[in-house]
Amino acid sequence: MTQEAVVEHQPEPPTEEVHEALMVCSGCSHIVPKTMVCIYCGNPILFTQPAKTSP
Repeated sequence: MTQEAVVEHQPEPPTEEVHEALMVCSGCSHIVPKTMVCIYCGNPILFTQPAKTSP
């Protein structure tokens, strides 16, 4: 009889310094480029809420 094992890989945050164009996502801990949102989980990275301009 054969059995199937499912192993989910959880990457650990890197211990070495990350290149200045990259960062570690706080939502999923992947190393991602500095974009508006994470390409893996959609967590906001550099997105900032625009200030209101109307009174």
